[in-house]
Amino acid sequence: MRASILAVVVSVVTPLLLTSCSTEPQPSKSEIEQALAAQLPAFARVSRLSVEATENMGTKVEPAWHSRLRATVTVTSATFTPDGTDGRVVFLRVVKRDGETTELFWKSVSTLYEGKWRITFEGQPVESGLPESAFGQNVIIRGSKAEAVYLAEQAEQQRLAILVAQGEAEEQRQAEERERARADEIAAQKAHEIAIQAECARAAVQDYGASGKAARVGNDIESPRVLRTVRPGYPPLARRANVEGNVQVEVVVLPDGTVGEATVIKSLSRELDASAVRAAKQYRFEPGTKPCPYGPVPVPVVFTIELTFRNEVFVPTLRTGPQGEGIIRRIP
Repeated sequence: MRASILAVVVSVVTPLLLTSCSTEPQPSKSEIEQALAAQLPAFARVSRLSVEATENMGTKVEPAWHSRLRATVTVTSATFTPDGTDGRVVFLRVVKRDGETTELFWKSVSTLYEGKWRITFEGQPVESGLPESAFGQNVIIRGSKAEAVYLAEQAEQQRLAILVAQGEAEEQRQAEERERARADEIAAQKAHEIAIQAECARAAVQDYGASGKAARVGNDIESPRVLRTVRPGYPPLARRANVEGNVQVEVVVLPDGTVGEATVIKSLSRELDASAVRAAKQYRFEPGTKPCPYGPVPVPVVFTIELTFRNEVFVPTLRTGPQGEGIIRRIP
């Protein structure tokens, strides 16, 4: 009986011992989980891992265990990605929220090297991003209350900017209207002044035309100023007869500076008088003026020209004023 019991024990233990001795080495779940955790970003951790299937695709000497994994990954810190900027702040879109979990499917390949397992993974990547602190200080998270407040503030600033621009445009328009009104007022005033001056000058010319009497220097009448003189011819008969002396010609200097009427008021001879008148009519003047409300205007003014005839030299003498004061002599 003892022999039979021993035979039974041997028959049971022997296969177990043989099986234990022939078991192939393979990575543990803990080793796989640690290797997977090392592959994840700092803001994620493996909260649950299950090995759904595993098989040695290598040999007993060089094992290569292929495993199908299902992992639950938990985000330990919210992550974000840029979602636009307005030049002042950077908007962030949430990639993963703190505590959010994701179920991922992976495949691992484990090989032995110097008594340690080298484990690589293939499968779904963990949707990453960056912590909020990585984007600086001026950040706003999309969908947050801060975004709503910021956008409302921006809209209000834009509204105020539009109002300011409209106000500035209105001020500019009013300023331009005032400028145009001022320009129109100045133009109207200028036109009025020109009309008054023209009427004043016209009246003076009409008075001269109606009465034939030009103004004389004095009583606010300014004397004409000679711009050009003309030397009269010396008639041969007068030269041979040695006729010498002064001829005074009273002329009317017109508003355009030319000479109108010319009358001899001191005579020498008919020939010398005629020569003096011809010369006097070719004189040119800056016309005489009379005061008007907006400045002096040119008017017909009496001016006396005295021409001296000598056989040796001709000396024209200009006389102004009612009695011929202010003699101007020029020897050509």
